[in-house]
Amino acid sequence: MIIQFFIFILIASLLLALAEIQIEGEFGWAKKLPTWRKVITLGKLKFELTGYHLFFFSALFVLLHYRFVFQPFSIKDELFNISAYLFIVIFEDFFWFLFNPHYGLSKYNKEHVYWYKTWFLGFPIIYFMVLPLGIILLGLALTI
Repeated sequence: MIIQFFIFILIASLLLALAEIQIEGEFGWAKKLPTWRKVITLGKLKFELTGYHLFFFSALFVLLHYRFVFQPFSIKDELFNISAYLFIVIFEDFFWFLFNPHYGLSKYNKEHVYWYKTWFLGFPIIYFMVLPLGIILLGLALTI
């Protein structure tokens, strides 16, 4: 089951990244899109939220919960949903750079990716916050 789960995650992430590349092109973080922007500060973490990203990823979150239309809510399924969401968001982000012809791995750094302010070991720090949380939630779902 875990293999199917991650195959789903990778396929969904890739398709969303490819769609977002078509929408944003070379202008990451919706730079050229007609969307609102708001700077959010959480302690030392500071980032810009766009209306485009808020609604794009909110739609993903809602779609991952479709199962509750047909079956009763369960904590186990909710943990799977949230972990899937967290994995998809991070893998989609990475795939955006990997498959975007205007970026690629050579431009996957703080110099070219200005919207991520803090990097660690060659990745945006947010990856190191979101991925462990996804792993923990998936582990909890598998033990319930």
